[in-house]
Amino acid sequence: MEKIDGYSAHADEGELLDFINAIQNRPKRVFVVHGEPDATAAMAAGLARLGIENITIPERGERFEV
Repeated sequence: MEKIDGYSAHADEGELLDFINAIQNRPKRVFVVHGEPDATAAMAAGLARLGIENITIPERGERFEV
């Protein structure tokens, strides 16, 4: 018998970056809103490596007009 203690259907950082990289007209602004601080910082760094310049990791309760 096998037991799985956890399962996630979420894409990982690499898969998300591959998805963004495949978009012909990349977004001009990206908000990274899900994950622990180290993970969101790593995602923002990956997006920057793809050439996305306007990346925001909002603070809890922070608001933006888009």
